[in-house]
Amino acid sequence: MLTAAIVASTLIVDVRAEAPFEAPQRFAATLGCAAAAALAFTRAARPGAALRPAGRIAALLFAAALAAAGVSALLSPRSGAALDSWRAMLLAALAVPLGSALTDAGFRVAAIGFLGAAVVSSLLALAEAAGWRGPLPIESVSGRSATGAMLGNEGLLSIVLAVAAIAALAAALSARRPLERRLAGAALLPIAAALVVNRNLTSAVAAASGAAIVGFRLAGRRAIRVVAAAALAAAAGVAAYGPARARVREAAGYLRAADWNRLLSYREGPWVAAIEMIRDRPLLGYGPGTFGAEFVPHRLAAEIRRRARFVNPRSDSAYVEAHCDYLQAAAEAGLPAAAAAAGGLGVLLAALWRRTSAGPAPLRASALGLFAVLCAGAVSALTWFPLQRPASALPLLLATGRAWKVAGTGEDPA
Repeated sequence: MLTAAIVASTLIVDVRAEAPFEAPQRFAATLGCAAAAALAFTRAARPGAALRPAGRIAALLFAAALAAAGVSALLSPRSGAALDSWRAMLLAALAVPLGSALTDAGFRVAAIGFLGAAVVSSLLALAEAAGWRGPLPIESVSGRSATGAMLGNEGLLSIVLAVAAIAALAAALSARRPLERRLAGAALLPIAAALVVNRNLTSAVAAASGAAIVGFRLAGRRAIRVVAAAALAAAAGVAAYGPARARVREAAGYLRAADWNRLLSYREGPWVAAIEMIRDRPLLGYGPGTFGAEFVPHRLAAEIRRRARFVNPRSDSAYVEAHCDYLQAAAEAGLPAAAAAAGGLGVLLAALWRRTSAGPAPLRASALGLFAVLCAGAVSALTWFPLQRPASALPLLLATGRAWKVAGTGEDPA
């Protein structure tokens, strides 16, 4: 059920709808999580593993974050919409305990489904870059190019592909079965090519961060040559592809001119709006799901306060997301909720990192792959919103649950 939800949240669209991408994909992810949770409750109960201190602390912090978001929704000036968003948040959060409850075989199937959907999306993006528009007459008005496959935006696709690239790299280097290693290595090729075609800087940094973590942990100083070779290969790919080469020149020009707003793809507007929302309601926020409604008045307030303009001249200038999950969490749910969620992730990552050097080899490999995937997601959340879209949120939340099982309990899954 979870594997079907992962694939559907990446590949299905509704061509007759005005918003053909997100609504059906979010519905598929929500339905999959709810159905999987219902099925999980029908299974015979078995004794659970003893929680380690890190697991207890992480669980308490995540629960506190959800509870604080609920209080924020109740007391929000837009309580109707906020409560709806909070209920959807609770359903999405089911992916974390479901990820921890999956057997080794079940998690492997879900991972294969995620990588398979990423490969299909990569091939579609490459075909679109070559001029093929496919059988679905869907107009895309956002992003730099029409290479978003079935996600509608090449930036979102790139975030999904960055996470998939790290998962494939970890499997290619540490999977126990030779066939799995070869298949994971083969999956890397179209995914890496699609990342170059989509020329998204956030995903490039996220993928490079995860790859560096895997390489240096597995090979130590020997990884320097491997990482350098991979960087040269990526540079060669960028140099060979004209639009990617132009994107790098464009970013370098903005950097030289200190034009930070254009360098950041006009993210200053939503960022200052989120900061203004935090200034107004630091403890409770405005409620989950309210950023889009509060963006314009708070951006204008920030312009008055700072005596500067934060305008996006493009047609897709209305922001529903802050383009930074950390800022959006604090703006919508309040600083305590955002701090609890970030603290829970930090505790989990610290425990997971310790697991990469302790225990049997399969456990260390699993911990390393999960650590790198979650770090890639955390890096992409700095300038994007991977937890706001089901195609990226569902695999990351399932990986969080798996990480909690590996690092936060006494179990040693393979």
